[in-house]
Order: sequence, then structure tokens, then C-alpha cells
Amino acid sequence: MSARVRAAVGLLLVLVASASGCGTALNVYREFATTAAPPPEFYGGVRFEYNIITTPGEPPFDMRFLFLPFLLIDLPFSAVFDTLTLPWVAVRQAFAAQSTTGPETPNPSP
Repeated sequence: MSARVRAAVGLLLVLVASASGCGTALNVYREFATTAAPPPEFYGGVRFEYNIITTPGEPPFDMRFLFLPFLLIDLPFSAVFDTLTLPWVAVRQAFAAQSTTGPETPNPSP
């Protein structure tokens, strides 16, 4: 294999690796972006990308066809990274549920 082919393959691998798991990163990071953001969702990265793929845009500006190849490449990576972040998401969901309901107070005994 020539040096040019190896360089092109290496560049392609770097580009794919740097663009992988974008939906997961958005799902986990949005909680830190603002204080009013909801906690991360289970498999939120996959849901985010699925919604982009299946939701049509406004007619003259529907640009999904430009991003579709990247989203289809990124979808399996987001699924893997969403699976790896399941413990983090579960803890964040539990803390969010506890903070909305408040601490339980025991019933006084008669």
C-alpha cells in the first residue's frame, strides 16, 4: 500500500472517529450547558439522530440529504456510546426524579 493510500485511510479513520457519537455528546452535555436543561435521556443520542433523519424540514431548506450519510455512519457509534453512558444517565435520572419529588417524610405514628 502506498504512502498516499495509507494517509488517506488514516485521515478517513480520524474523521469518522472524531464525528462518532455526536448525538450522545449532545445528550450528556446539554445538562451542563444550562441549569434549566432536563437530565439526559436513555439512548438520547440515538433518539436525537433518529428524529433528525425522520423529521422533514421546511421545503426550500430541507438539508437532511447532506447530513444523512454522516448520521447513518454515526448512528451505530451513538448506540455504543449511549450504552456506555447508561450508568451515568441512570444516576442523573434518579437525582432529577428525587429533586422534583423532594424527600419523603415518614407518617407520624398515632
